Amino acid sequence: MDDVQKNSDKNSGPPPTDAVAVASYSSVISSDQGRKRQRSQKSTGASSEQRREGQQASKRQKSLSKVQAEHTDTATCTELTATCLSTVVKEGMPRVWKKTDLKSKQSDNFRWNNNNNVRENMPDLEPNGYFELFWDNTLFQKIQHFSTIYASQQDPRSLFDVTIDELKVVVGILLISGYNTVPRRRLYWSSENDVRNDMIANAMSRNRFDEILSKLHCADNALLPPLDRFGKVRPLIDYLNDKYVKYWPVSQHLSIDESMIPYYGHHGCKQHIHGKPITFGFKIWSLNSSVDGYCCHIEPYQGAGSGMRITQLQPRRICCCGPSFTVA
Repeated sequence: MDDVQKNSDKNSGPPPTDAVAVASYSSVISSDQGRKRQRSQKSTGASSEQRREGQQASKRQKSLSKVQAEHTDTATCTELTATCLSTVVKEGMPRVWKKTDLKSKQSDNFRWNNNNNVRENMPDLEPNGYFELFWDNTLFQKIQHFSTIYASQQDPRSLFDVTIDELKVVVGILLISGYNTVPRRRLYWSSENDVRNDMIANAMSRNRFDEILSKLHCADNALLPPLDRFGKVRPLIDYLNDKYVKYWPVSQHLSIDESMIPYYGHHGCKQHIHGKPITFGFKIWSLNSSVDGYCCHIEPYQGAGSGMRITQLQPRRICCCGPSFTVA
């Protein structure tokens, strides 16, 4: 028993010197690591706060510079408008196209060309009088002739015949259908009051209108130009261009722009221009007067691969009160 107690006293005595040194060293290391972690946490918090403050400062600086830029643009636009130079358009902003009528000042400045024995009382004509300046009986006679030729080409035994008055009625119905639209063309002759148009129904029967419209032609199909995709309406375009120049109110300020004719059928020249009021249709290059908006010349766009060359477009020389110039 005494030996056992002695051994237990020996085991429960103070630890060796090496063990004490190791324990103290590990405690020092752990305390140092704890202090380092605390310092790193403090530094990390401070750096994140600095980053947040920097981001907020940069945002404030950007907003301030944007406001200053807007004020600068506004002042510049106001100054340029006051001096009648030009309108400042910001880069990247899309153009907004709107359908508007001519301003009263522009219409008041409109003067007809009196160099071709045009009557002085032309501005007092009725609307159909203005229309007949361009769509006169000579043009309707051409359409009558080509329509009869087409009917005979389709059927040599055909007895189709049309008068100039009937052609004028057909064109009038087409003009009315441009602003008084119905789901189907035949509804103009319907017995339902909500779609029937008495003006159209009383002017011409539905079957007669369909017959004339199926034979309506502006050119001879046997003599169409091989590279002109608008060959079937080329005589009409050329005739109207002659009329446009004849009654053109001479002006030195001209502009060339594009316009769209709405069309949703199948044709190789149909264009799609995003952002226009008329997205699908035929694109027309037009030479216009910048003063009053008068159209002087039109040319339909046929695409880059149409085969048309500039040498094939016959230039037209226009002589006015001043020096003459050429329009292709």
